[in-house]
Amino acid sequence: MTMASDATTPFTPENSAAVLIDHEVGFSNLIKSYSLEVTVDNTVALAEIAKVFDLPLVVTAGRDSDPVGPLYPELKDVRGGNPVIHCASV
Repeated sequence: MTMASDATTPFTPENSAAVLIDHEVGFSNLIKSYSLEVTVDNTVALAEIAKVFDLPLVVTAGRDSDPVGPLYPELKDVRGGNPVIHCASV
């Protein structure tokens, strides 16, 4: 079934997803706009909002052994049964 989409179509679990890309410990030193605490808190809040609205949650990261390291531990705790899509390291 194809759904028509325009600016007035509400977001639903069938037509949208929350996508969190590369929220990893190893990238912590690159964050300059906000403190690490604020960044982690906001990332966790987005994952929790996805759960509240029953949206699919897509989380990507490198492998835990890659230089960028594992996901933020707080994100691991809140993502529930959603798998992490591991990206290839460069």
